[in-house]
Amino acid sequence: MKIDEIKSLCDKYSIRPSKKFGQNFVVDARITRMVVDAAKLNADDCVVEVGPGLGALTQELAQKVKQVVAVEVDQKMYRAATELLALYKNADIVLGDILKIPNKKLVEMLHNPTHPPSPGLRPPSPLGRGEGEGTPYKVVANLPYSITSAVLRKFTEQEPKPELIVVMVQKEVAQRVCASPSPGLRPPSPTRGEGIDSVPFPLGRGKKGEGMSILSVAVQYFGKPEIVAYVERSAFWPEPEVDSAILRIELGDTSLFAQDKKRGVPGAPSTHNFEKHLFQIVRIGFSSRRKQLQNNLSAGLKMPRDKVFEALKRAGLSARARPQELSVENWIALARLL
Repeated sequence: MKIDEIKSLCDKYSIRPSKKFGQNFVVDARITRMVVDAAKLNADDCVVEVGPGLGALTQELAQKVKQVVAVEVDQKMYRAATELLALYKNADIVLGDILKIPNKKLVEMLHNPTHPPSPGLRPPSPLGRGEGEGTPYKVVANLPYSITSAVLRKFTEQEPKPELIVVMVQKEVAQRVCASPSPGLRPPSPTRGEGIDSVPFPLGRGKKGEGMSILSVAVQYFGKPEIVAYVERSAFWPEPEVDSAILRIELGDTSLFAQDKKRGVPGAPSTHNFEKHLFQIVRIGFSSRRKQLQNNLSAGLKMPRDKVFEALKRAGLSARARPQELSVENWIALARLL
């Protein structure tokens, strides 16, 4: 949508863009198309959108896929989106907090739409009892900045997971998600992919050498993140204080999580238990980024330093290692020894 159209609709529905809800509207249609293109959509896809706003992205999605469920937390925005998207019978606008709706419920919504399918569209397959866990869906959204990390953790960690996530997020968050272990690393040269500037695993200006975080470990364990393109703040109204990025995360059989699930984990009764153990270790490890990992783990696990030292040594890590210096594989190896 163009900025004049957005302002007119905001006036019509008495909407004042909220910083609390991160309401910044894309005013460049090319950006919306880049998001859609990055999702590699087809006519059989089911899509969950977070924060549809005035429905610009929702319209593009509804024209390409079988079913869209768009979750909106703002009542005025919900009313506007419901009216503006009334002609799209394969798009359901849901009033609610995305962080409070289980993924399984979202899948049920996709397969039990409020509206009957539009002519020419194949109706979604009925969702039977016990089904849904393996039902493929994608998440495509211009995410509100305030809930970016929580939404990414929700869809990468909670079952059933989407097969693909394509979201617009703050540039800094995208770079954190795609970070590599520090220190002294440099972002790779941009590569060209599918007609869109693609920068896999960059650290970005001003963040070089910061390395890994809990968020980057979590996302990279469950999926493969990639920055598709950077988006300047001038592409939004109201203009945010920071630039953005289109982030794509593939959650497929090649992820470290999927590999562990297939082969099982030595020393752990189940993959789920190991996952909980792994992220307990990661959280304790990152409890103080400036301290050596050995100190954090010894204090947090109430474990003698010599035992932590031995685990670090067996994992091939320095006794002076800091949490941001470890790769996801390093964390997995260490968790199996603690």
